[in-house]
Amino acid sequence: MDYYTNGHRITKVDHADCAKRNFNAAVSISHSVPKASLYGGEANGEVISEGSIIYKGFGIEIDKRHHVVADADGFKSGYLKNV
Repeated sequence: MDYYTNGHRITKVDHADCAKRNFNAAVSISHSVPKASLYGGEANGEVISEGSIIYKGFGIEIDKRHHVVADADGFKSGYLKNV
């Protein structure tokens, strides 16, 4: 996530980005368009990773929400949650 500060607070959030790496041919991984916003003086970035596993004819969906929050000093918090 790219954002700008004046030294004390975030003034602008430019964009969020993500990357993926897959080492297993039985797993398909994609992601939504990353979202970035400025809310309450904090930069917020979020993306949904979408995974599919095919095993012995059964399909399993594994979707995760990645969320990160930063303040003017840098990383503040984040989480990875099943969706």
